[in-house]
Amino acid sequence: MIFYFSATGNSLEAATVLGESLDERTIDITEAMRKKEFSYALPNGERIGFVFPVFFFGVPSIVCDFIDRLELKGVEHPYVFSVITCGEKIGAADKQFQKIIQRKGLDVNVCFTLIMPNNSVLWYELPTPEEQRSMLAAARIRMGEIAQAVKENGTDGYASTLGARINAVFMYSLYKHGRRTLKFHADERCTGCGLCGRVCPCGAIELRERRPVWVQDRCVQCLGCINRCPATAIQYGEATRSRRRYVNPILKR
Repeated sequence: MIFYFSATGNSLEAATVLGESLDERTIDITEAMRKKEFSYALPNGERIGFVFPVFFFGVPSIVCDFIDRLELKGVEHPYVFSVITCGEKIGAADKQFQKIIQRKGLDVNVCFTLIMPNNSVLWYELPTPEEQRSMLAAARIRMGEIAQAVKENGTDGYASTLGARINAVFMYSLYKHGRRTLKFHADERCTGCGLCGRVCPCGAIELRERRPVWVQDRCVQCLGCINRCPATAIQYGEATRSRRRYVNPILKR
């Protein structure tokens, strides 16, 4: 069984490929949270995977919340693996994930990193379309390597350094105490389609008079709304108006 969280499609593609390669069921964490589905029965010998993007060198808040509520029944000492998607580095997300999983009485056997195009439009200019295609091609080769390693119950994966863990303490504190929605808004190009509200994993966006309104002061900061807006109308302050967006092709099919 593979649990995944994805906002702009990278982790969705990785989970889909791994699920097909390993013949494992995939569970969308966002949908599970909405439906309050936290209990799962697993046959002995089944692997448990988690696929999610790195956020500020750590684990997305929605993934932390889901695992805290998760109940796994019928399996002892399963093989547990994680695949953490990133634009370049995952910092100490592996160690944070390990601590979260250990609270459930489980151990993480291996953590894999998977470099894919970045969606962090709030802070950076995103890769060009050509760079995105190149990164995705390399990522798909890497997905095959990860699938083979999991089939063999491999344990040779990523392990963060002490320096990465120290840096992650500062970076993740920005995420924990930030995630403010105040600067999000829709500009004059908004068509009122409502996609932003439908894809928001925490229900932070409502459509009022055909305009999105951020009704919570904090969100997951997954950036699904700003990247997936078909009119490129959602902005964060003014800096994002001239920046590219990124959506994995799996969401365009």
